[in-house]
Amino acid sequence: MGRTRSTSSDESGRTTHSRPRALTSAPGGNVAIEIQLADGRRDLFVAVDVEDPLGLTSQDVIVQRDWDLHLDGELCWIRLNVDGEVQRIALCRGSSIRVADVSLKLTEKTDFIEVCINRDGASVVAGDPKTIQELRRKNQRVWISDCANIRTKERSQQGD
Repeated sequence: MGRTRSTSSDESGRTTHSRPRALTSAPGGNVAIEIQLADGRRDLFVAVDVEDPLGLTSQDVIVQRDWDLHLDGELCWIRLNVDGEVQRIALCRGSSIRVADVSLKLTEKTDFIEVCINRDGASVVAGDPKTIQELRRKNQRVWISDCANIRTKERSQQGD
């Protein structure tokens, strides 16, 4: 991909930058865009051309080398914190994703799941936590809490 860069401002006047990123194992209509947020965090969006009318995508796993991303899915969003650590992963119609030192494996291809990762563990923000086979950071299993169950418990305790 070229060095095309786009700049915009949010409502507070902070500047963000975006630029396309190459997908090495998937030519054609596949897209990867990196967004540099004003506060130093970075997002990567990857969309795979699932129709593949030209038959260009023969591999199941899509690779984006700048982020050390390996995606078995159709769409993903990854957010890195200001220290460059994976903070969030959203995966659509996929079964696994690895980015840098974090890997998420699901029990089956899942329509959508979003996971928030922090120093103490991780939580499922959206989707079914039962579909997670394992989440690893630096080759160590990460403890996962279910935000939906926590919220349900809080609501039921408030009603008591």
